[in-house]
Amino acid sequence: MSNAVFPTLAGLMWDRERTPMFSTLIQESVSGKRTAQSLWAGPRWKWTLSYDCLRDDVAHNELKSLAGFFLARGGRADTFLYNDPYDNAVTGQILGTGNGANQYFTVGRSFGGYFEPLRSTEARSAIVPFVDGVQLTTGFSWVGTTLTITTPPANGKIVTANIAYYWRCRFTEDSATFKNFMYLLWECQKIEFDTEF
Repeated sequence: MSNAVFPTLAGLMWDRERTPMFSTLIQESVSGKRTAQSLWAGPRWKWTLSYDCLRDDVAHNELKSLAGFFLARGGRADTFLYNDPYDNAVTGQILGTGNGANQYFTVGRSFGGYFEPLRSTEARSAIVPFVDGVQLTTGFSWVGTTLTITTPPANGKIVTANIAYYWRCRFTEDSATFKNFMYLLWECQKIEFDTEF
């Protein structure tokens, strides 16, 4: 499990894609009634990126940076961290309400009306928790998707947090295509990776 961060490179095209995926079993009876069973606790996110120009000269090593990163992972063999420029932090995220006994709160982020535990992520920096707007500087820990507050927040106290995170990802293919379209200029029309549970 690598903690290498996917490189940020010039040449990334605007037609990038981000796809939420679920895994669901559907059973249909002879009468046509269907029942469904979700196999995953939440979505797996997939990114599809295209690079229209990767320079390969002394001053710009964009081709070697991307290809080398892919090679170092062995294609799908190893995971890495991705800093999605549009989904990498939340501020004031509500994690729950204290009841005087519960000291465990699920760390996640709201996406529209959906609360998603950050189970496919790694911390970019320390989580900053608050209880009723007062920042905690000690007496807490963050492991996986659980924030543990040593002294349970009192009844009705709102627990929030500022969280910065990377997405833990894996390439979806064992090959990547780089096309040389001009002297020292290359393109990679599609490189895909998705989150790792």
